[in-house]
Amino acid sequence: MEFLTLKPLWWLLLLPVLGAAFWFSLADRPPAMRWASFLFRVVAVVLLILALCRPFLADDSDRVHVVFLLDGSESVPPESMKAGLADVREAVAKLRKNDGHSLFLFARDLRELTPEEVDTFIADCEAGRGDAAFRSETDLEGAMSGARFAFPAEKGRRMVILSDGAPTTSSRGVMDQLAREQTDVQMRKLPALQVPEAVVAALESPVKLAFQGEVIRLRVRLFSNRDMGGKLRILHRGVAVAEQDVELKAGVETIANADVEMVSAGDSFWQAELIPDEDYVPANNQAGLTVTVKGKPRVLVVHRESRRMRETARALKRQGIE
Repeated sequence: MEFLTLKPLWWLLLLPVLGAAFWFSLADRPPAMRWASFLFRVVAVVLLILALCRPFLADDSDRVHVVFLLDGSESVPPESMKAGLADVREAVAKLRKNDGHSLFLFARDLRELTPEEVDTFIADCEAGRGDAAFRSETDLEGAMSGARFAFPAEKGRRMVILSDGAPTTSSRGVMDQLAREQTDVQMRKLPALQVPEAVVAALESPVKLAFQGEVIRLRVRLFSNRDMGGKLRILHRGVAVAEQDVELKAGVETIANADVEMVSAGDSFWQAELIPDEDYVPANNQAGLTVTVKGKPRVLVVHRESRRMRETARALKRQGIE
């Protein structure tokens, strides 16, 4: 027997708690019944912990389950998706009778589809009816993490990724997880979009809660498929409050920072907008976030001789405290 994960075994350290409960129990029962009850509880807890480790019986069978991940993001043109789907169909035709397979389309999220449904998706993209929100990002790591659960326990595990290899989200370390689970990961690179394309991958804030008048530094993550210049604007309530020129490098993440002041209390919505020199899909040139802003902090200064607290009051005001 093998386990897919060993982390739940840490819960075994709580078994002494059961022992303490047994030792100090005030239950009025015969000793034999007390011991039997205690042992059954221990066995139940141990079996539950082992179940969380996802055990499976390993054998010498060469049966395999293949998970295909096809990139459906904006950076992959319909022609490349067609070529990738053709490769999937060819690979499925070569699988043996007892092998299995699953097909997923991924971009911003993960969708399990049939080849016919993928055909329909590609046709919609060619006709300009593709899901722009779905195609706006390439969450490769998230797709790999979600597709892990399609593997049955009794077969070998193989994951085939058909993508241009240009994710727009940060890594989550899923490759290490797949290695621990003995999954064979293979990559087939699809031809990327050949027209100029730039994207705002994310707008990030170091805090979710700020005070009115506080200045925070917003972080914008940008990608492009070729070298180009552009203008980045930070908008609040539809008005540009900051603007800067940016230089984008092909295939390399560009980080831009902007210091903005939280001018009003309440939920404050901010947007980053990129105006690149060259672009193909304008829908992915914006990203937004919300920061909750509290009103200015207030301090009540009380003293029987108010003149003695004037310096304190002035010092607090210089720090923006009413």
